[in-house]
Order: sequence, then C-alpha cells, then structure tokens
Amino acid sequence: KYKFILDYESSILETCKQGCLFGLSHFGGWAAASYAFSKYKIPIHIVMQETLLAQIKNIENKIRSEKTEPVHIIDISEGGIVVSLKIANALNAKELVAIMLDRSTDTKNMISVSFFGSPAFFNKTPFQISYITKKPLI
Repeated sequence: KYKFILDYESSILETCKQGCLFGLSHFGGWAAASYAFSKYKIPIHIVMQETLLAQIKNIENKIRSEKTEPVHIIDISEGGIVVSLKIANALNAKELVAIMLDRSTDTKNMISVSFFGSPAFFNKTPFQISYITKKPLI
C-alpha cells in the first residue's frame, strides 16, 4: 500500500480536474498514481508501453479490475496517431494523463539536460504535449 501526501492538495486537485498531464518516473510511478488519484475520483489515463513481463501484467490487470475511478492504459505501441488522439481526448474531457518523464521508447524523443550537475536524458514528449494543448504538467 502507498500513502500519498500532497502539498498544496486543493490547488493540485483543482488543476487535475481541469485536465492535466502528470509526470511520473518509470519505476512504479504509473501504478502508484492510479491508486492515489482513485481516492480523489479523478479518471486517469496512463501512457505506457504494454509489456510481456508477468508481474507488470498482473499489476495492470489488478488496476483494471478495481471498481474505483476508471484507470485507462494508453498503449504507445498502438502508434503515434492513435496515442495522440487518446491523449487529446482525455485532456479535452478534463481528465488526468500520466506519462513518464524519465524514459522514452524512441531516442528522437529524448533530450539531454543538466541534472544535479550531470547530463541526464529525459522524455521531451510530455513537455511538448503540455505546450501544444496548453494543459499544465505537474
């Protein structure tokens, strides 16, 4: 189980209810976010690449089977146009889109930045989506 403590909770929740991108790390971030935001009754769309690992599939199935708020998986392996439309539809419906900041499946979507004095690669796609859609990235 996870315990989430949100600083500025009312402000963050109000922003999320207007549709926003929620930046996550790849290690467990999407699973944790789905549980955290179900508490607040906010539908969440998790952008990820489906995996064949049995453990991850079991977690995904558990998330999908729970009767809290809807958790949707946007599978990036469906292709750019399909994924873009699903993200745009979720944001237009004022829902939350969770996307990884620290991992990209395509090197053309990576950018190197100084992170604590060392170069680090980040996925630039969430920032581009935020800019284009005028939706905040938390």
